[in-house]
Amino acid sequence: MRICIINHLSPSCNPRTVKEADALADAGHDVRVVSVNNSSSTDSADSRLLQGRQWRYEAANYSRKDFRGTARWLTSGLSTRMYRRIAAVSFESGIAERAFCRFRMGQLKSVMREPADMYIAHNLPSLPVAAAAAAVGGAIWGFDIEDYHLDEDSPGPFDPLSIRLKAYLMGKYLPQCSHSSTTSEAMADAIVDSLHVQRPLVLYNAFPLSSAAGAASPEKREASHCHSAAARVYEAYWVSQVIGLDRGIQDFIRAMPGFRNRINLHLRGRVKEATRGNLMELAGVMGVADRLFFHEQIHAEDLVTDASRFDFGLALEQPINTTRRVTTTNKFFVDLMAGLVPIMTDTPGQREVGKEIGSSCVIYQPGDTESLIAKVNRLLAYPERMLQAKNDAWEAARARFCWDIEKGKLISRIGEIAKSSKDKHRGTKTLEDL
Repeated sequence: MRICIINHLSPSCNPRTVKEADALADAGHDVRVVSVNNSSSTDSADSRLLQGRQWRYEAANYSRKDFRGTARWLTSGLSTRMYRRIAAVSFESGIAERAFCRFRMGQLKSVMREPADMYIAHNLPSLPVAAAAAAVGGAIWGFDIEDYHLDEDSPGPFDPLSIRLKAYLMGKYLPQCSHSSTTSEAMADAIVDSLHVQRPLVLYNAFPLSSAAGAASPEKREASHCHSAAARVYEAYWVSQVIGLDRGIQDFIRAMPGFRNRINLHLRGRVKEATRGNLMELAGVMGVADRLFFHEQIHAEDLVTDASRFDFGLALEQPINTTRRVTTTNKFFVDLMAGLVPIMTDTPGQREVGKEIGSSCVIYQPGDTESLIAKVNRLLAYPERMLQAKNDAWEAARARFCWDIEKGKLISRIGEIAKSSKDKHRGTKTLEDL
């Protein structure tokens, strides 16, 4: 089957798109990925990532490094602002799509350069693009729901129109999808409860076994330590694309003085100077400023090997919105694959995977630093428990939480859809109609 995966983010910014494209191409489907190029900052990362892939890639040009891309960028911005004003009155007749999806037409033209039997959108701005392309070609479409778009914004100033647009587009398009998937059972429950649609297929954001090819097992790593248990210094690791102040990092910094052993905290991701200053200020107040380290972003394919240098992996999601409550973050699966002791907040999305690992996880209520300190210290007091916790994470990744298992569910679902859609009629709409 010819499958076109659509995402307004570049491949290097969305590992889930890459994993899906790899899986479907390996299964024998003809796969093409279409995204948007609106920044040169990801060019080198994309070039490295795309080497040797079995699927093809194209990006709609909105780059401000050439005249055509700059013109598209400016025109699309003006058009979006105009339609947002109209959307204050009505969402009908494609107004909502034009008000919310800035790159819609450029991306749609790129998508339509090659026909497909199925279009799969990633992220909400790409969903109307997939639906429109399917309408032209008489194809089917699906949606991978990475976030709970009905409530995904951080606290603070918010845009009521954007919230209404998201709800409208989800309610309009999701019931028509032939396929939908999401990142956790809790996320699937929330989507069904709010939109009353068929339950999405749950595909955990796990990593392939090959991603740990350069990582030593916990036993081998522990064998390299010659310090006594009392003198041992441990390393904690938190990773995301962006380091923010609403990600629970402060919980761990506040707990650091109470740990019986010194634990250094390593943060990897893009960080604003104001955010760095805020976290360093808190670390100074707690007397642990010399234990806090910031690291630059690295390629997604290097995350597991990088993480294997540490002892604890942090997934400290805060329940600031529904997305954060019901998601199971990919950083958690990095930690498992690398064989780190998982430390996680007790949110529904993380609880569902934590309970399958059992007592080897450190699970605490967001903000409850006393509980966090007590549970970590119970591990630090017994090095054999630390090693067992690492081994349990390592084994859980290989037995249950790896993409090698998750992709089988995706391939099976798409195969069923391919069989049932052979008699689909061709579309009657044209690109001009949209």
